[in-house]
Amino acid sequence: MDIVPFPRLTALEMGFDCPFNDDVLLRGNHGTLKELVVRLDYKTMNILSTYQASLRDPSRLSYLVIVETNPEISKQYAHTIHNFMSNILPQLHKLFINGQNILDHLLDLLAPNPIYYKLQRLAMFGCKVPLVQLVKLLQAFPTLKRLSCNVKSFGRETSEAELALLIRSLHKKLKPLSLPIGEWLVACGQAVSVNITALSIILLASACPHLKSICFSMHSEDEALKVFSRVCALQAGEFRDIVDSNMYFSLTTISPYLVIRISTSVFSLNLPKFY
Repeated sequence: MDIVPFPRLTALEMGFDCPFNDDVLLRGNHGTLKELVVRLDYKTMNILSTYQASLRDPSRLSYLVIVETNPEISKQYAHTIHNFMSNILPQLHKLFINGQNILDHLLDLLAPNPIYYKLQRLAMFGCKVPLVQLVKLLQAFPTLKRLSCNVKSFGRETSEAELALLIRSLHKKLKPLSLPIGEWLVACGQAVSVNITALSIILLASACPHLKSICFSMHSEDEALKVFSRVCALQAGEFRDIVDSNMYFSLTTISPYLVIRISTSVFSLNLPKFY
């Protein structure tokens, strides 16, 4: 008979000096576990690959953090990570990812399917999201309200005309969804591609009626100023036909962030409630 030492466990962090080599921490708490942090070291991956049934459909789990400790581990256990995320993803309200390989697994899993509709907050640190895949994420999580990520730049071979066509094509896909996303934190600690970030803001601002705040960390002040200037130029120029003429962009400081605010009135100010 299996021992169940923690039948009422509500929060668990796996990885780094875990004293157990089996699923003892996961037994018998499917109905109570709410928060899970998984650091993908070799011991944790061996546990997840051997005892996958222990993490199948936890009924109350709503908060998951996945941290990549070594890209080689993520590649070696790609199938295990894929199965782990597919089991847990339908339950989540908040998902935090740290590592490009983990993001790639998530993107491989996604499809516009009602089982994903619970997620409200998604943060992706240490990785960059291609713009097309960002739209895929928004389509797959239509209840998402808060987003944190950095957008991956296109290669130099992509012309301005091609980018403009892409933005218009993605706008047609997003606009009918009327997504509830209200806040976007451009991920800290990474260089910001000014042009693609500005284009992404134009896309989301024009297609997502509830978007009110785009936040940059204070150390990204130069990039934030350049992005803001580029957004204003795009709104007044090339994309004036898809951006509401009553939409106002303003730049302000709300420590510890620089914030591009979006409103339909110069007097309508919605402060971010991010981290």
